[in-house]
Amino acid sequence: GRPERMAPSDRRSLESLMAGMRGADVVHYTHIPEQALENQLLVQSARIMGVQRIVCEPGRWHDDTLDSADAPNQATSHSITDVIGPSAASCARWFSNLMVQQAVVEVDASAATVVEGIVRSGPGPGDEAVARAQCHVLPVGADVDVNDIGPQQQQPTALKPGYRVPFEELQSGGGGGGGGGDRPKVVIVVIGRLAAIKSPGMIMRAAALLQQEMQARRKLEDGVSSIIPRFVVEFWGDGPLLDLLAGTLALELGLAVERRDAAEKDDEGPSEDNDVLVSFEGWVPHETIHSRLQTSVDVVLHSSFEETYCASNVEALAAGRVLLTFGTAGVSEYLQRSDQHGVVVWPPTPASMVAALLAIVDAPDTARVMGRAAEEYVVAEGLVRDRTIDRAVQFYRYHTQDFEVDFEVGEEDPMSAQQSEEQ
Repeated sequence: GRPERMAPSDRRSLESLMAGMRGADVVHYTHIPEQALENQLLVQSARIMGVQRIVCEPGRWHDDTLDSADAPNQATSHSITDVIGPSAASCARWFSNLMVQQAVVEVDASAATVVEGIVRSGPGPGDEAVARAQCHVLPVGADVDVNDIGPQQQQPTALKPGYRVPFEELQSGGGGGGGGGDRPKVVIVVIGRLAAIKSPGMIMRAAALLQQEMQARRKLEDGVSSIIPRFVVEFWGDGPLLDLLAGTLALELGLAVERRDAAEKDDEGPSEDNDVLVSFEGWVPHETIHSRLQTSVDVVLHSSFEETYCASNVEALAAGRVLLTFGTAGVSEYLQRSDQHGVVVWPPTPASMVAALLAIVDAPDTARVMGRAAEEYVVAEGLVRDRTIDRAVQFYRYHTQDFEVDFEVGEEDPMSAQQSEEQ
C-alpha cells in the first residue's frame, strides 16, 4: 500500500531499506517462503529507489510463493528481473512458477543465462503489459583450492599425511582378533541441517536395516565379530529434528546413539560391540569439512529428494569420498545413474541405500576407484571455489554495465549474443 497508510514500524523498515539501497545497481536477495512479507517489503524498496536489477535466489525447491497468481506476492514476483540458482533444474522449476508464457531452456557451458522468457504482469487492467525476466545458473563449487584436490589422482603413491583411503580398514582386513575394538570400522557421514527437507529419518531407518543385516551376518559367521565391520553414522549438523531423531526415533528403531553435540559428553560412550552407532556431532565449521572428509570418512550419504544442488555433495566428491544419493532434483546435474564417480541409489528407499552401501563393503577396492573418479570429475568440471567466484563476478559485472569481462576460451560473450539477437 501507500507509505502513509503503513504501520509506523513497517514504514520505518521501508525507509531504512530504501536508504541502504540508494545508488545500488543490483539487489540480490534469498526468497524464503516463510518471510513472504519481508521479501515483498525488500523488493518494493528496491523498486522505489529505482534499482535496475532485482535478483531473486529462491531458498526452497518447492516454492509456490513465487507464483504471480499468489496474491500476497504479486508485487514481489512481478518486480523480479532475474532468478538465480545453482542448477538448471532449480531455475527451470522456479521460473515456471512465475507463469512464463514463452520460455526457451538453453543450457550454456559457460553458465550464462539458461532460461529466458516473458512473464505476465498479472490479471486486471494492463493485463497485456509484460516484464522481461531471466534465469541464471551459477553452480556452487567445493570450498577448496583446486591444488588441494586429488591426493589419489595427483599423488597415487604418496598420499598426504593422515589421508584416509575410503574403506581402507576393510581393505586391510581390520585389526584382527575377536575384540570389538579390533573390528574394521566404516565411517558414514550425513552433512546438513536436520530438517524435513533433508529426510534424515530415512538415514535412521537405513541404519536400523543395516544393523539387522549385520546381526544376520553375525549368525552366519558363528558370532566372530572381527569379521563384521562396525558402522558409525555421523550426522554433521543441527536443526529442529535433532531431539526427535536422537531420542524418539532412535529408541523406536533400537539404535545406539551418541550425542557429541551435547555440552556435557559421556566419556565412556556407547559400547564398541554395537554393529551400528549413530553419532550426532552437531554443527561442524564449514572450513573444517574438507579436511575431515579426507581424513576420517569413508562414505557420504545424502537422502534429500528436493535439493536445489547440495554443495556438500560436491565437497564429498572433491575429497574423493564415496557418495550415495538418490540423484533427484539439482543433484542429477552432477551425478546420474550411469556415472562412475558416485552411486545413485534407486529406487529411493532405505533398503536400497543399505544394499548400495553393502555392495561397496563387500568389494572395497571399488571405493578407491570411485574416489579417484570423483576427484577427477570435480577438477574437470571446475567445481571449486575460485570458479564459483569467477562466475559470480562475471554475473555482477555484466549487470552493473562493466562489460570488460575476461571470458574463457570457448565461452560466448553474453553481450555480443544479446546484440546479435536484437539485430
